[in-house]
Amino acid sequence: IVISLGVFNLIMALFIDNVVCTQFERKQRNLSDSFELVEVNLKERLLQLVLHSKALQLPPDAEEEIKSLDKIFANARAARVRAQFDVLAEIVQSITEAQMKVWLEDESFIEVLEEAEVDVNNKAVLFDALDADMGGLLSLQEVYRGFMKLRGPVTKADIIATRLKVRQILATLSSMEMGAETGNSIALGSLRRASSIYGV
Repeated sequence: IVISLGVFNLIMALFIDNVVCTQFERKQRNLSDSFELVEVNLKERLLQLVLHSKALQLPPDAEEEIKSLDKIFANARAARVRAQFDVLAEIVQSITEAQMKVWLEDESFIEVLEEAEVDVNNKAVLFDALDADMGGLLSLQEVYRGFMKLRGPVTKADIIATRLKVRQILATLSSMEMGAETGNSIALGSLRRASSIYGV
């Protein structure tokens, strides 16, 4: 009986592992397949948020250019949205955390993010997650790219990319440290020569 239970538990564990792996692979495939639709929906909603924002005042000529693209791309939604977003992305370079909080209260924006499979349960950390340089401001392009990178669960590729970037940062810091030590020893040698020449 004990052996039978052990074998049964092993079979169940393998079955559950197989189901979970298959489900994860399906989810990753769906993320990949829905990329273009999510891109257009997210860019379109960001466009609407920027155009209706009182804090981000756009130059009148930019608004006119965006409206003119409506006529040019009347029958091509994706091309229109991309062109309009590119125009705004050139202009909007200073989205604050306060502005992002206002956007994250917008139900249709949250809906677009949820459809994109961005975890919006902890809205308070989203701005910090997107603000890689910790400057306190985001460009429209940074907001878009950041949300697209936040789609779906953490993958092995995400973890490896993070490890490789940290390794690169450490190597850069190490070479900077060695350069500083070399510079310090050169400066110290110059100081010693100067002190011996001038008898200090």
